[in-house]
Amino acid sequence: MAGCSGRRRMKKTQKRKQRGGMKRMSRKAMRTKKPKRKKGTKKKGKKKMNAYMQALNKARKSNAESFVYNGKTYYQKFTKTGMAIYSSKK
Repeated sequence: MAGCSGRRRMKKTQKRKQRGGMKRMSRKAMRTKKPKRKKGTKKKGKKKMNAYMQALNKARKSNAESFVYNGKTYYQKFTKTGMAIYSSKK
């Protein structure tokens, strides 16, 4: 037998079984309907930020040196990467 290296030839179905049992799907199974969304249901928007985060965001955008929240003053500092952070300690 020339060209035969001792391996046994496998049928396609046997190969499929080896690959994890991949089955052939029927046309009916392929055409399954997707679940319909209910009419009138809308996606919710983002959650509102709390008062501290709103004040912090406003200060960050305006590049403010400090901002006051709840009677406490928060001062601007910079990280090694250059990002502006706010801390209550000076």
